[in-house]
Amino acid sequence: MFSYYLFVCSITFFSLFSRRIIVTFLLVGGMAFLVCLPSTGLDYDYYKQAFDNSFFSGAFPWFRTNTVITAEPLYLWYNSAMAVVFQVDFPWFLAFNFLICFCMSYFSFSYYKGLSFTLFWVAILPVIFPTIFYFSPRSSISFFLVLAGVFLLGRQKVLFALFSLFLGMLLHSQYILFSMFISFSYVVFLSTRKMAASSQRKAGLLVIVIMASALLSINFVMSFIVSFLGVLPSSDIAVSKLHYLESSRGGIRITSIMSILVYPACCWMLMRVKKRVGFRFIGDVKHDEIFSYLLVMSVLFGCIINVVYFGSPHLAGRLSRFSDYFAMGVIVPS
Repeated sequence: MFSYYLFVCSITFFSLFSRRIIVTFLLVGGMAFLVCLPSTGLDYDYYKQAFDNSFFSGAFPWFRTNTVITAEPLYLWYNSAMAVVFQVDFPWFLAFNFLICFCMSYFSFSYYKGLSFTLFWVAILPVIFPTIFYFSPRSSISFFLVLAGVFLLGRQKVLFALFSLFLGMLLHSQYILFSMFISFSYVVFLSTRKMAASSQRKAGLLVIVIMASALLSINFVMSFIVSFLGVLPSSDIAVSKLHYLESSRGGIRITSIMSILVYPACCWMLMRVKKRVGFRFIGDVKHDEIFSYLLVMSVLFGCIINVVYFGSPHLAGRLSRFSDYFAMGVIVPS
C-alpha cells in the first residue's frame, strides 16, 4: 500500500496546479491500483470467491453465485452479472466498478458548478477510496447511487432521486436509515417552503429530534422496524443486522469527533460564507436552497448518530458512513 499512498500524495500535490490533468491520472491510476493490489485475506477474499463462483442460470434473476456471503441479494446479482457478462478476473471487476462510480459522480457533479469534482476525489482518495473500492466493493456502487440520489433531490428530479436512493439501500442496507431520513427531510422542506426562515429551521430541527428520539427508544419500535424492512427484497440481511441496534459492542470511536464537531463546524462556516458572498452550488436559486438544506441535514444526520451511539462505535460508524463520506468529499473541499 506504500506505493498507493505515494500516488495519493502526488495527486494531492499536483491538484493545486492542474485539476483537469489530475482527473485523468486519478482515473487511470485508481484503476491500475485496483488491478494490481494483492488480496487482503479479509473481506476481499469473500467478495472474490462470490465473484469467481458466479454462473448463469435459466431462471430469474439469471445471474447467481454458489458462494454464501453476508451481502444483499441485489449486490450479489450485480456481482454475478458482471462476472458472467464480462468474463474477467476479480481485480478487473473492481477497476470497472470504480469506472462506473466515477461516471456516476461526474454526472452528479456536472450540474453543480459551485462544487469541485476533482477535489471531491482528492479528498476521498486517502481513506475512503481503498475502503469502498478495494476492501468492501459493496459499499462503492451503493454509496454513489445514494450520492446521486441526494444531488437529484437538490434538482427536484424526485422520481429519479427516489429510484437511485432505493437502489442504493437495496445494494447496502446500511444506507436505509439515511435514505429514509433525507427523503423525509426533503418533504418537510418543501412543506415549509413558504414559511419564514426561522420556521423552516425549526421544522428541520424537529426532524432531527424525531430521529434522535426514535433511535433512543429503539427497543419500543423494533417490531415496527422489522415489519417495515420485511417488504424489502434485502429484508433478510437488513433484519439480521438489527441486533447491532440493541447489542453493539461498546467503546469509543475516535473519528466520531469528525462527525460531531469538525464536519458540522465546516458546514456552518461554509453556509455563513455562502450567505455573505452570495455563492451558489447551482445556478438556479430554488435548487440551490434545496441542496443547501439537504447538505446541512446530511451532516447533522451523522452528528446525531454519533451522539446517540457515542458508546457504540461499530454501530455509529456503520449508520453515519454516508454522512461522513459525503462531508469529507463535499463539505471539506468546499
